[in-house]
Formats: sequence, structure tokens, C-alpha cells
Amino acid sequence: MKKIVLGNTNLEVTELCFGALPFGPLQKNLAPEESAEILSYALDLGVNFIDTAQMYKTYEPIKIALINRKNRPIIATKTHCLTYEDTKDAVKEALKVWGWII
Repeated sequence: MKKIVLGNTNLEVTELCFGALPFGPLQKNLAPEESAEILSYALDLGVNFIDTAQMYKTYEPIKIALINRKNRPIIATKTHCLTYEDTKDAVKEALKVWGWII
């Protein structure tokens, strides 16, 4: 799958970004395991870029899909926080859910 550099980050992401919004209660509200299976399939096909947001409530299916994977995808997440502290807490929440906080 073709990759491109994401802005000035030097991160190589697939041109195709997987949007997680349909998994959550704002759209289909799929079971986390079902959502994880769909995302795992996309990752198996080579997608390495996932789009989500705190308000989508899709962090859990992403976590399930990433269990036992050696390669970590690039995950773009968003928040509606208005303060620095709230934003910092939102980032920590995402990292903690995905098991990426050291």
C-alpha cells in the first residue's frame, strides 16, 4: 500500500486512513470485538493510519485490535477540550487505553 509522509513529522502513513467513527455510538455502535475484527482486517491489509476522536468512544475497539501486534499504527485522535490541562488529560487517556503510557 502506498505511503506518504504526514506533514513535517517524518511519519510514513498509508494514503488510506481508517476512520473509526462508524464503530461508536454516534453511528453504528458496533460491539468492541466486532469493530476490532474489522480494524484488524484493515491493518492486515497494510493500513497503518487510524483516525478517531475522544467523543467517538472508539478507543476500546482500537485497543482490542492492537493487542499482540508488533507494529503500532499511527493514530490521529481529536478532542474538544478547551484548556491545556484538559487536552493533556485527554492525550493521557488515549495513551493509557492503548497501553502506550510508560
